[in-house]
Amino acid sequence: MSTDSGSRDADAVIEFLVAAPRHINPAIALYQELATASEISPEEMLLLQPRIDAAIQEGQQALELAVQSLKTLAATEPIALIEVPDGF
Repeated sequence: MSTDSGSRDADAVIEFLVAAPRHINPAIALYQELATASEISPEEMLLLQPRIDAAIQEGQQALELAVQSLKTLAATEPIALIEVPDGF
């Protein structure tokens, strides 16, 4: 891989992604837990309410962050490359 600025930037992004903590959406984790349960009583469902509320809140925050990221990406000005990237 060349040592130009674009390559270093790409390497930094990859390193960041690899180092990022693993995360499972709480709603997915809760769904997987409930899908494997044979039967859940109404009392057990009531006890799950705080986890359900937390999963909804975190999901809304993740959605808002994703929408904002897409808006930022769409508003980014393209930059022409001088060299053809590796792989093309």
